Amino acid sequence: MNQQLFEQKISELKSRRGADSASVEAVDAIAATARTWLESGDLIKIHRINPHQVQEQSGVPVARLVPEFLHGVRAQLFDLHWDVHCPHCNGITQEYGNLSEAGEPGECLMCEVEFDVDFIRRVEVTFSLNKEILDLNLPPVCAVPDSLNAKYLIHGLAPHTVAAGEAELAPGEYQYYCPLTFSKGVLNISSENESAPLDEDGAQLLAFDQLDGKFSATRLAAKPGKIRFRVNNLSESLAGLILKENRLGPEIPLEELGPRLSGLDLTHYPVFRRLFGDQAPSEREKIKIEAVTVLFTDITGSTEMYERLGDTTAYNIVRDHFDILIQEFESNGGVVIKTIGDSLMASFTSNIDALKALLPLRERLEEYNRDKPEGKQVRIRIGMHRGPAILVNLNGRLDYFGTSVNKASRIESVSRSRELSISQEVFEDRRVLSFLKQNGYRELRKRSARLKGIDGDQPVYSLAIA
Repeated sequence: MNQQLFEQKISELKSRRGADSASVEAVDAIAATARTWLESGDLIKIHRINPHQVQEQSGVPVARLVPEFLHGVRAQLFDLHWDVHCPHCNGITQEYGNLSEAGEPGECLMCEVEFDVDFIRRVEVTFSLNKEILDLNLPPVCAVPDSLNAKYLIHGLAPHTVAAGEAELAPGEYQYYCPLTFSKGVLNISSENESAPLDEDGAQLLAFDQLDGKFSATRLAAKPGKIRFRVNNLSESLAGLILKENRLGPEIPLEELGPRLSGLDLTHYPVFRRLFGDQAPSEREKIKIEAVTVLFTDITGSTEMYERLGDTTAYNIVRDHFDILIQEFESNGGVVIKTIGDSLMASFTSNIDALKALLPLRERLEEYNRDKPEGKQVRIRIGMHRGPAILVNLNGRLDYFGTSVNKASRIESVSRSRELSISQEVFEDRRVLSFLKQNGYRELRKRSARLKGIDGDQPVYSLAIA
């Protein structure tokens, strides 16, 4: 490790333009955590730095850590990884350093299965020290989930060394594999098999070589009982050996994997958009998103305002109102996708974050309108919906496409002035009603509306907001 370069980059990050005391505290927390993991030899954690684990170690919230990681990427202190995980084994099947490299579908060689790459469930964002500081020369790898009941038999087997590990095995079929070299084999344990050669203590001995990208033996058999695995690493790569049942298990629930920064999470940091705004899928690729909260806003009576006040004055009012919206949205986990005339499209990772951004607008706009003549006051309407979407490249920037986006836009168009209207899907989120009641909103007006391009009458729930 280049310790001098590491300390130099940490110092540069703390003194960057715009860094405040909270930024310095976050950088110090990241640096201290990295030093701890390096000293303890926890290579997986340092090879794939999870901001949530840094929070657990340091107590500094993820929301303050992630911006410093991103600034650190720009400063060449860290490298950024978009890691695609298999839904069945959680192995990293693909990584890319830029969203332009993203593609569908995902494929796990260990599980021999293809899967949809969802931006929330399958894409995790991690960081590592820049290779100029520390190059572990490891492929992308992560810890094996507890739900697989896997047995770690051999750890960190260096090139041209031999190591052994053992396990007591009942009848069944097992997969032995190395996630570092993507090697695998199948072991059959049955009382009908011939015994493998016995080691000096009576354990059955299964010995084979780790070659470049494969094991020398891919099918083995033994009787039930104590099995010793001896691996001779003839490759130039670090290797290991893990044993699990040889079956394709169900998809692993996200809750079992622990907190992690999803692809969708990262793209909702405004600093990501500012520093890496050119990162987007290629124009022919798209990324699926299980669910995202989308909202549209619009100034009511804007056409008349432009005619009455003239383009320059009206435009300045529109910009003022954008400044208010953007500040509230970005302060509550949202990002602005685009503005269209005097309309704005934004997204959030949750309905509650969106409401936290929207409810203060009443006071903010009342304050803005105070002492202004009626003709220069701003009145807005808002439509909000949550559902699946796809992330696309539109003119080199991240954008969303799909029915959910259209529905949010159509709900905004039937909303009234100073009103927030939400879809049935948002209304059915139990946290939404609880949050609204806690903030003094006791009633929502329900009505049926015809939304252009969407079949049938749609229930819409509205409340006065701005």
